[in-house]
Amino acid sequence: GAKATGTTIAGTDATKIGRGGINDAYTWPGNIDEVAFYNVVLDSGAISDLYNSGQGARANTVSSSALVCYLDMECNGPGSTIVKDLSGNDLSGTLTSADPGTCGAG
Repeated sequence: GAKATGTTIAGTDATKIGRGGINDAYTWPGNIDEVAFYNVVLDSGAISDLYNSGQGARANTVSSSALVCYLDMECNGPGSTIVKDLSGNDLSGTLTSADPGTCGAG
């Protein structure tokens, strides 16, 4: 397959997951879980490990040296808006304009 290419842009703008476009006009209509950012393109083996035949693996167990941020989207209790980074890089965030829902088990 083709490799992804792009340009890294340094800045202080917020990273938005599930929103985009002019004035955030586009929103994801469903739930989002297990978000991970890596500083490399994952190879097919790492992607297969993450998918693991539908059972899934936690992002911090796959290519962990390249993991920049891992948000498992579990919360600090029902109704919490804290999204904790489990990569060890302290890139936790806050839910805004979203329903925090309820906590899952993983």
